Amino acid sequence: MTKLVTTDEKKSVIAEYHRARHFMRREKPLLEVQPAGMDMLDYIVLTFVFAENKRRERETRMKAGKGGGGGGGGGDGGGD
Repeated sequence: MTKLVTTDEKKSVIAEYHRARHFMRREKPLLEVQPAGMDMLDYIVLTFVFAENKRRERETRMKAGKGGGGGGGGGDGGGD
């Protein structure tokens, strides 16, 4: 679960993203936005879509054996 929280002392949850689970139960991904986040809903949705896309790209690279730390693609290995 990924959370977006306020920066104050309370660390109140503004939004939570629950990834899909496919093991025992069929659960769809869910983005819960609290009333405090409704005035910035567009930004929240775009941010979570961007982050999920990056996570999937990283996961695909890892499965393909291209690893890398997620910092810049890892380069091409050098050489000629």
